[in-house]
Amino acid sequence: MFNVIQFFHARATESLVKSTRISLDGIRRRFAFSNTSQFKKLNQDSDAHEHNPPLFRADICLAIPQTVMRPSLDDIQGCLNRGIHMLLYACEEIKDWGMPDPEDGRQKVFWKAISQHKDVLKVAANLSTIVNSSIVEVNAALQSYSSYNYLWSENKEEGLAEFISIEPTLSEFDSKLTFL
Repeated sequence: MFNVIQFFHARATESLVKSTRISLDGIRRRFAFSNTSQFKKLNQDSDAHEHNPPLFRADICLAIPQTVMRPSLDDIQGCLNRGIHMLLYACEEIKDWGMPDPEDGRQKVFWKAISQHKDVLKVAANLSTIVNSSIVEVNAALQSYSSYNYLWSENKEEGLAEFISIEPTLSEFDSKLTFL
C-alpha cells in the first residue's frame, strides 16, 4: 500500500513541477523587447500580434531633456518577480493527500518539492534577470529619439526672431522648413 502512495506522490509532484515549469517558460517566451522597427512590423502583421500578445507594454515618453521608458525597467522587473513569486506560492496550498509530515503530524504540501526543483529554479532564475539582459536594447531604442532633441532644447522664439532678422528670401524659407 505504501508503494502505491509513493507512486502517486511522485506522479503528482512530477505533474506539478511540469505545469509550473511550463507556466514559467510561457512567461519567458512572451517576454520580449521590441524596438521601433520590430514594433511596426508587429502592427502590420496583426494575426501574429493577436496570437502572441506582449506580456508587458511600455511607452517611450518625453521627460525633457531626455526620453524615458514608462514603466521603467525596474518596475517591470519587480512586477515580473512578484508574478513568479505568486506562481510558485500557488502550490503552497496543494496538499499531499497520502503523506503526513512526520515532525508535526500535519498534511504535507507540494510547495517545497516544486519550488526547489532544479528545472523550476533554472527557469525562475532566468526570468528574474531577463529585464536586465535587455538594458542595452532598450537604451538603443531610447537613444534613437535623441536626434529630435533640438525640438525641445532650442528656444523657438529666439530662433525665429534671428531667422526673420536676416530678411530671408522665399527659397531660404523653403530650405529652412524642409530642414525641420
